[in-house]
Amino acid sequence: MAKKEKVSIMDEYASDRPLVMHSTGIKALDDISGGGLMEGALYAFWGEPGTGKSSLCAQIAKKFCDDGFRVAYIDSEKSLNDVQKEIYGLTEYCKDTEAKGDRLLRHLNTVETFKRCDSCVKDLVEEGITKLIIIDSDSELLARNVEEMDVESKVIGEHARQSQIMLNNLKVLVHENNLIAIVLFQARANIQTFAAYGAPDKKQAGGFSGKHIPDAIMKVGKGATLKDNDNKPIGHIMKLTFEKNKIYKPESTEVQFLYGYGVAIKIGAIDAAIERGLIEKSGNSYLLGNGSKYVGKKALYDMSDEDFEYLDSILSE
Repeated sequence: MAKKEKVSIMDEYASDRPLVMHSTGIKALDDISGGGLMEGALYAFWGEPGTGKSSLCAQIAKKFCDDGFRVAYIDSEKSLNDVQKEIYGLTEYCKDTEAKGDRLLRHLNTVETFKRCDSCVKDLVEEGITKLIIIDSDSELLARNVEEMDVESKVIGEHARQSQIMLNNLKVLVHENNLIAIVLFQARANIQTFAAYGAPDKKQAGGFSGKHIPDAIMKVGKGATLKDNDNKPIGHIMKLTFEKNKIYKPESTEVQFLYGYGVAIKIGAIDAAIERGLIEKSGNSYLLGNGSKYVGKKALYDMSDEDFEYLDSILSE
């Protein structure tokens, strides 16, 4: 019987695979994440309702589909409806092309429990065609046997336990198969505290007891309201903060989030170009390197697609 060759621990467990990053399509987010989302990494996005987490993920999904990657959007919150798909340019990606099942975006909106989510993710991995998995959200997945629990704290405890199991399983699959996963978490009012004399409830990340599991955790916050010339709300400042990041140093940034549109990618790129001196400012006039001139910030933000493509190419260099 041939003697089995001894394999060192380093050879068996170490990995020399290069880091592969994929742009989110949102420059400010790419800048603070180390270049985008890394293959083989599990990300957690969490924050209060209304901050724009689902919209942010829809825009990231659009970028991946644009780049030819398949995306699975596990929509337990039922947040990605037909209107949202149209707003974020995802409608066409949900349709089959020549071959049945050849859609780039798989919208899975009947996954309601942790057990079913586990099974769904395993099926996706076995298919071997999905690059990005988005789970929206962990907080809406139901714990098994939850109907048998009549004490709220027990329900929360069971939810947290099953959440950790799901996250651990997901992390292993993501790491082993060079995939990317984003799991959304909703912050909620702590039911064990009560508002007294107008004091706000304390907030906690609903069921998010497994903060040690994701490779990176990004908090999505809400800043000042953005208003139009008639003083009507049109959006808000979205605050993006990596509270934990094993891939890159923890950083934060702010972007403009417009209702019915999402993160204002064009505006963010233009602001970055002004900051870097790629757009020359003189009084209320703005001059691009290709000779195009805009008067007023609104006109600049509404610049032609041709000029924006030029500007985007310069920023990418």
